[in-house]
Amino acid sequence: MLAWDLTAVDRFGQDDDVERERGRGESGAADMHGTLAAGDAAFVLADQHDGAGVAAMRVATGGDERKLRVWAHVASDEPVVEQEWDVAGDIKALLWTEPNTLVSATLTDAASSELRWWDVAQQRARHAVALGATLGQVSAERGWIVAASDSDVYFLDAETGETVNKFGLGYPVSAASVNADKTRFVTGCANDTWIRLHSMDTGEVLDTFKGHHGPVHAISYSPDGALFASGSEDGTIRLWKATPGPYGLWT
Repeated sequence: MLAWDLTAVDRFGQDDDVERERGRGESGAADMHGTLAAGDAAFVLADQHDGAGVAAMRVATGGDERKLRVWAHVASDEPVVEQEWDVAGDIKALLWTEPNTLVSATLTDAASSELRWWDVAQQRARHAVALGATLGQVSAERGWIVAASDSDVYFLDAETGETVNKFGLGYPVSAASVNADKTRFVTGCANDTWIRLHSMDTGEVLDTFKGHHGPVHAISYSPDGALFASGSEDGTIRLWKATPGPYGLWT
């Protein structure tokens, strides 16, 4: 994993109170490299990982070697592993929900997946939620963890892990994101090219968005919920207006 100096961070799709002057940012990549910001390399984290999460003074990494590591990366030019846990699966995503709360998303050998909440201060796992055989996008949005697994979408309290809502949608869900007032959510599908807009009350499809030429595997509302972005196998990212009336360049 590579770490880079930067001056500002703006993560599209996160809550409005995201720190925009954090000083460092991160990314995870399937090529087993992650970047912290942009510029000159500050240091390298020697870790084979698929996902990374950043929270103030720490970076968490994990991947196919099934080890979750929390690194101290700001106080020293030579980052050290503060904590390390063995996990029962390949780590596909890591999310900081609070300075000392970390959520991991893993795929296990038993054709199942799970979310696990880690208390970094107490150095222990404190909660787990079993998901299905497949694992799509997992994100932290508006105080929730939103997870796509099999044909289901899970909405979980980001701090406690308690289930707020869950919908079985009847198609393989690859990604999901919730709007600003938590009344609607959009999804990608693993075997078609459509984006579907669902009601948070009933789960019913309210609208479909067509334009991609491959399945959508990443999706995220803007902080104000007025538009959302989707990333597809067709190699494009598209922006979609999700509010009536003029907005930005839309009329």
